[in-house]
Amino acid sequence: FDIPIPPVGNGLALIYILGVGYAMIRFRLVEMNRLVVRMIAYGAVVAALSPLIPLIFWSASHLTGLSPLPQDIFFACSLLTSGVMFIAFRILIKWVDEILAGTVLRLDFERRGRLRSLVQRIASIASEEEMYAEVTSAASDALDSAGAAIVVRGELEPRYEPKSTIGFSGPTKELIRFEPGDPFVAVLERARKSVLLDELEHDASPELAARASKLRTEADLAAAIPIHADTVFFGMLLLRPRARHRLFSEGDLSLLEATCLQVGLNLRSRQLERRSSQTEKLISLGTLAAGLAHELRNPLTSIQTFAGLLKEGSNDADFQRELGEIMQRDVARIVGIVENVSSFATRGTVKFTSL
Repeated sequence: FDIPIPPVGNGLALIYILGVGYAMIRFRLVEMNRLVVRMIAYGAVVAALSPLIPLIFWSASHLTGLSPLPQDIFFACSLLTSGVMFIAFRILIKWVDEILAGTVLRLDFERRGRLRSLVQRIASIASEEEMYAEVTSAASDALDSAGAAIVVRGELEPRYEPKSTIGFSGPTKELIRFEPGDPFVAVLERARKSVLLDELEHDASPELAARASKLRTEADLAAAIPIHADTVFFGMLLLRPRARHRLFSEGDLSLLEATCLQVGLNLRSRQLERRSSQTEKLISLGTLAAGLAHELRNPLTSIQTFAGLLKEGSNDADFQRELGEIMQRDVARIVGIVENVSSFATRGTVKFTSL
């Protein structure tokens, strides 16, 4: 538009550039290492394509023998240049991205690929302990974090306890045990999305800011992702800072949120399955109540009868011994019935092993 902008820059243009730069860093819209690598690669592509522009105009001038070119021919050459540059740039960029994904950025893509595959197979993991260990290991490895921990509150537990940790031990492990009324837990339960502790220090209430500052400085925490399903909040995934002072990008946090949501759904389904199993057992116990009463009444009647007969044959040792054996047999039968019912009503686990 032929607007002269001196080297120091137009004031509004400078504000715009600073605002875009702040937004990229503040909201983690890009990851700087990827951005720098791609900018260098794309710059090389532009440099390789730039000779096409003068080549097309020189060819047109050489073929027509006109210099300078007439307006209509110049316009046609401009359209041709734009089309060729657009098509060639898209082809080369796709090719460059494939090369970067297999070389310079290969490790990042592989790590994130592991986290994506984990999201798909969480439901098939046998035990909750194994699931916690898989998630903490994958999250720490995928983001090159100094440590990760899953902190969950069980159905009968009074507070949120660390179930699986990497890089936490001793005093730092004690710091990630949370009471239900903890302000840090409250903000995660309310927000239902990932939070960054350095942001909580500046944007939250004084109580929450102080709590976040303590966790960041003493436990070296950088981010927390809630584990929830529907209206049930189970706990959180805690992450320490990434290596080389890299930031958590919006894409990283979205992937972690999807992972934790799958963990929450898995925990919720197991919880409902356990409750359903207990309900079925109670229904079955009600159905068996009549049969149990009959099974218990017979040996009790026998014991009552033989206890009365003991008085009549109190001087006959053989008679007393015979009745005593019968009564012991009936008592053992009652004990067996009670133990079987108790075992049926108690929540148990079955261990599967390969044959």
